[in-house]
Amino acid sequence: MAETITIQEIRKTYGPVVALDRINLDVGAGEFVSILGPSGSGKTTLLMILAGFVQPDHGSIRFTGREVITMPPYKRDIGLVFQNYALFPHMTVASNVGFPLRYRKADKSETRRKVAGALDLVRLNGYESRRIDELSGGQKQRVALARALVFNPRILLMDEPLSALDKKLREQMQIEIRELQRRLGMTTIYVTHDQREALTMSDRIAVMNNGAIQQIGTPAQIYEEPGNLFVASFLGDSQLLRVDMVGDSTARMGDTTIRLRKAPGAGAGEGFLVLRPEKFEIVRDVPKSSELNVISGQVKDVVYQGENVLVLVALPTGETVSIRRATNEGSRRHLPVAGEHISLGIHPADTIVVKGAA
Repeated sequence: MAETITIQEIRKTYGPVVALDRINLDVGAGEFVSILGPSGSGKTTLLMILAGFVQPDHGSIRFTGREVITMPPYKRDIGLVFQNYALFPHMTVASNVGFPLRYRKADKSETRRKVAGALDLVRLNGYESRRIDELSGGQKQRVALARALVFNPRILLMDEPLSALDKKLREQMQIEIRELQRRLGMTTIYVTHDQREALTMSDRIAVMNNGAIQQIGTPAQIYEEPGNLFVASFLGDSQLLRVDMVGDSTARMGDTTIRLRKAPGAGAGEGFLVLRPEKFEIVRDVPKSSELNVISGQVKDVVYQGENVLVLVALPTGETVSIRRATNEGSRRHLPVAGEHISLGIHPADTIVVKGAA
């Protein structure tokens, strides 16, 4: 059975540096939670505390109600996949995968059976006798994953396991790992700095910065409803424009009134309008009855990016926003050109303001 994880008030310092500051997080049985943040945010430190390799200064960690904070790593029943795979180069694939079983003194027949099952899970049947230096990067990643799964742990911890792979293989492995995790129903915590990876793979995401969790939610919640300025700027291709809040659902940007998705408690004061390039429409004739917020500007450039075209628009305020359009034939016929004055529309439901220091 999969375990639940309860993290309460975890704090860790290294001299004057606060690596983790009162971390609280609940992970459900069988849930896939990504810890997302920039380098130095504390995400790997938190993972190492969960694994038992780092001792916190304060706090509690419970696996399905059992306190494990003083329990050594080998008693926590966790599988761990490292960023560099940590495979033994002098051993075969089968020896690497079977190492945790030998450490647990499993007999040879059980070890062969479980190694074969783990390699089948990661689609490496027939690779048992291969040496590690004969494998590709993706195959090494699969061996590391098989080794973490071979003893049927109830919790899987993964520390940026795909960061060394090229883009195409990384995206392929994201889907494979997610499908495997769903099939096994294993509680998983996955550390990454890659926002697209977290959005693709996770049931929920915990965004970290400066040793603290900034926001926890589903991928859609984190992307569509950022809780503060850091989350809004870190996740997605965000454009942040200063506005003056008039109330919970209205803001002013220069002479333009902006209608917002209602944000109870936002109140008056300075805020930042969060704009996503894919949310904009290019509007030609806007009826007076339209609910769209309309921002006018001049096209600075039109940039071809393969599957997308990026249109850069200079606003009267001196700021620049971008809109993204697919490069299909219909879209291309209606694209503006550099120097053209255009109007951009965005629906109030897609118009979000967050507060905080820039």
